[in-house]
Amino acid sequence: SQALKKKEVEKYVYEHLKGSRYFPQLYGSGINYIVLSFEEGVTFYDCLLQGIPITEQAIQDVEEAREYVRSQGLNPRDIHLKNILLQNGRGKVLDVSEYVKKGNDRRWEHLVWAYKNFYSFISGIQVPLWILKTIKHWYFRINSASFVLKEFSERVSRFLFKQRK
Repeated sequence: SQALKKKEVEKYVYEHLKGSRYFPQLYGSGINYIVLSFEEGVTFYDCLLQGIPITEQAIQDVEEAREYVRSQGLNPRDIHLKNILLQNGRGKVLDVSEYVKKGNDRRWEHLVWAYKNFYSFISGIQVPLWILKTIKHWYFRINSASFVLKEFSERVSRFLFKQRK
């Protein structure tokens, strides 16, 4: 089944990332499960909802995690707000199931760009769920080969500043 294939992929990836502080640790596996370390923390997504500041160190940790993944012959992708934990100001990456796939989905690069260009305006502010869902919906609707980050960010900016009036 598809779920068992995904489990085997995750086991394979976690075995290659063994010992890295940027990822949960694999403790073992069975026929239809894997056992990972429990990781405390709040996802970046929940940080936005709760107004918990995301540190530059956590962003840097994810950058270093991606470099480590590449050094292990894997491809860091599918890194997004719900796949990163903030742990005592540091970043930890979850869900490695796509690291065997080819290509760059550019999700992380887009998040870093948004962090550098917009995050200072909302850091520490609780972002309503409906705003995050609207931005996510727009992102997936227009994210294609012709995707232009600047145009997307201008659309989001117009939307957000209209909401503040």
